[in-house]
Amino acid sequence: MQKGIRILLLLSLSHLGIFASSGFCESDVIEVDCASTNPASIVSIKEYAFEPTIATIKAGEVIKWVNDGSSSHMITSGNPGDKDAGSVFALGFITPKKIKCLQFQKPGSYIYHCRPHGNLMKGASVIVE
Repeated sequence: MQKGIRILLLLSLSHLGIFASSGFCESDVIEVDCASTNPASIVSIKEYAFEPTIATIKAGEVIKWVNDGSSSHMITSGNPGDKDAGSVFALGFITPKKIKCLQFQKPGSYIYHCRPHGNLMKGASVIVE
């Protein structure tokens, strides 16, 4: 499937609440020390948005989240209200100007949101090829 079509389909399903991160487990995503890794992608948290909303990496690579805003945020797997939200990964608060990194071991699509601001910050995704 072409990358553009796959991204549109993923976004459509996530906004409908159909797609979740089920099928993955905690060992598929590992929090790593940002100082000792070279991230394949960087996601900026600007107030109440993730930029970019879709990050594509290869299995084993790392994504770094940088809080460029003035509020604290959390990176939580799944969609707000999902019974399994946070079961694959749930980073603690990322305070302003701080960073957190995750390494994704298993190919697939991982939806995430900000737990405290789920109504505003949802539908972001990581595609691992």
